[in-house]
Amino acid sequence: MAISGLIGFLIYFSYFYKINIITILATLFVLAGLVASARLKLRAHQLNEVLLGGAIGIAAQFIVYFIYMM
Repeated sequence: MAISGLIGFLIYFSYFYKINIITILATLFVLAGLVASARLKLRAHQLNEVLLGGAIGIAAQFIVYFIYMM
């Protein structure tokens, strides 16, 4: 999910610049949950697809961060 990529980016952004954006992150986690549950309710995706999409979104940001830091 794209929102997972945004969450991953903001986690590293806040870590790198030492800023507190916990309210924004909490809001985005709630929004990600709403999007995921809507996709499941509409039967547009299965649970494993939603979980895999979230993991790929966050993992992509991990990879970019580590490449950037090297």
